[in-house]
Amino acid sequence: MKFLVGLVVIALSVVFTGMMSGYLILNSTLNYQAPLIFEISKGETFNSALQDVAKDVKGFPMRMAKIYIKLSGLSKSLKVGEYEIPADQSARQIIEFMTKGQSIERVVTFQEGLNIFQIAEILEQNRLTTKQEFLAAARNPDLIMELLGFRADSIEGYLFPDTYKLPKSWTAEQYIRTFVSHFKKVWASVEIQNKTGMIRHQVVTLASIVEKETGAPFERPMISSVFHNRLKKSMRLQSDPTTIYGVWVQTGEMLRNITRKDLQTSTPYNTYTVNGLPKGPIANPGKAALVATMNPVESQNYFFVSRNDGTHKFSKTYKEHQEAVRQFQLDPRARQGKSWRDLNKNNSANN
Repeated sequence: MKFLVGLVVIALSVVFTGMMSGYLILNSTLNYQAPLIFEISKGETFNSALQDVAKDVKGFPMRMAKIYIKLSGLSKSLKVGEYEIPADQSARQIIEFMTKGQSIERVVTFQEGLNIFQIAEILEQNRLTTKQEFLAAARNPDLIMELLGFRADSIEGYLFPDTYKLPKSWTAEQYIRTFVSHFKKVWASVEIQNKTGMIRHQVVTLASIVEKETGAPFERPMISSVFHNRLKKSMRLQSDPTTIYGVWVQTGEMLRNITRKDLQTSTPYNTYTVNGLPKGPIANPGKAALVATMNPVESQNYFFVSRNDGTHKFSKTYKEHQEAVRQFQLDPRARQGKSWRDLNKNNSANN
């Protein structure tokens, strides 16, 4: 009997010693000085993820880590994502990072006036999704109906421009849901200012044109006034950015140099050939453009032309407009040493 008791004591001692040894191994700081940056893909196993870690961490206790994962029931808790694990962590801490899903967030900024093609490009450049996947999601009729409540060719206009922190583990649809959710919050804060009689989609559509027509914030209410005046008179808006966007939708490529033929080529967005508003937004407007569209200044202006420095000359009559065109566009001297980029420099200096 004493012999059996002795064997049990020895066995328990061995097990306890093994457990303590395993505990110490799992919780001992591993000697690696640079943060671990790696990605866990969908369908990847804990075993392959740990092997990737072991390549960069000398002395990583692979066998003990596998035992810990199995005994702890964590084998199915691996989270997809891109991770940055601080230096000098223990094996247990590294495993915890993988199961908590605290993946890297990339800071991405979308400027006012970008369209779905440009946003897709930025997301791809940041390795968050591909252009094809994003554009497919942005044109998904079921998703559009769910988020907007009506049918449209794309989600254009409702991807609110701002700075976002985005994890790589998301799908293109999740990014779109985030951008649209932000738009809805902004819209809810400004829609009370809408005195135009336009419904939301009309406001967003016109705001996208206002956004594209000027980089000078102080001009937006006057640009808006011109377009509202033209709409009331049943005059075509004749906005170059709508022509460019129409071609972009048809070809997938941006027009670098707009021609007379382009202006005369009919698309659902070309306001040189379409009466009233185009089929939908041509870009994603910011808050200021939305407000300016809902609150145009009172004016009798129906025309504007670029001064070549980022601002515009506004005119009441076509005769005045023709004179402005001769002054600022047909005279080569009016272009010398001037650029719309100068306005951006001045804005940056004043901010």
